[in-house]
Amino acid sequence: MTGLILNIERGATNDGPGLRTVVFMKGCPLSCLWCHNPESQSFSPEPFTTENGVETRGTEMTVDEVMDIVLKDIAYYNQSGGGLTVSGGEPLAHLDFVTELLRRAMEKGIHTAIETSGYASTDELLSLVPYVDLFLYDFKESDDERHLQTVSVSRKQILTNLIALDNAGADIILRCPIIPNYNERPDHFSAIAHTANILHNISEIQVMPYHPMGASKARAIGRAYEIDSPFPTEEQIEQWIACIKNETFVPVKRG
Repeated sequence: MTGLILNIERGATNDGPGLRTVVFMKGCPLSCLWCHNPESQSFSPEPFTTENGVETRGTEMTVDEVMDIVLKDIAYYNQSGGGLTVSGGEPLAHLDFVTELLRRAMEKGIHTAIETSGYASTDELLSLVPYVDLFLYDFKESDDERHLQTVSVSRKQILTNLIALDNAGADIILRCPIIPNYNERPDHFSAIAHTANILHNISEIQVMPYHPMGASKARAIGRAYEIDSPFPTEEQIEQWIACIKNETFVPVKRG
């Protein structure tokens, strides 16, 4: 069994607890306007222009090949409480490969996490629960119409899946990208807090400030980057966190 891998990052610290290896799958059914990894959206390898020439982004790898890399840092996982995180793209769009990878990691005693938009059938998402210690679950936009306009899909299935995941007893961190001029709104901050308040198995909310990294990456694959949002200031970020904190008992942190 093979999967299309965009990148494997060792020694990561921002995608779950401890030191982690993050496996980025290539291919996503969403098209977020602010995507900071637009090269992860296509389900095919594609040319990526760098200052050193043109590279190909996207490599078919077997589960064995990926696990060989993951296992190199098992001592660091054990010392730091880290492990394996599968990200994307969208891991749920590569379900068979990701399931086997997570199962194999769990057999080795490695903590597992998945970063997901939650966009899949409920059965597909819940099938991963036995193999995932932590779900890093995106909460991109609370308004249905805006979600469709900026993310390209409806939020209804995503919200249904979040509730189902919580009811299944999964450990959840809610990850909330905040984009100035798009979802930087009091009603959205309230919706984040109120959604977190109805979950029973959420440990924290992470505010993920926008950064314009996606613009240069989009140019590198010959695509337009459709938004022009300013880089938020530290004061803005603190205000976002404070607004959410004001309406929830769930810890709110910068992601």
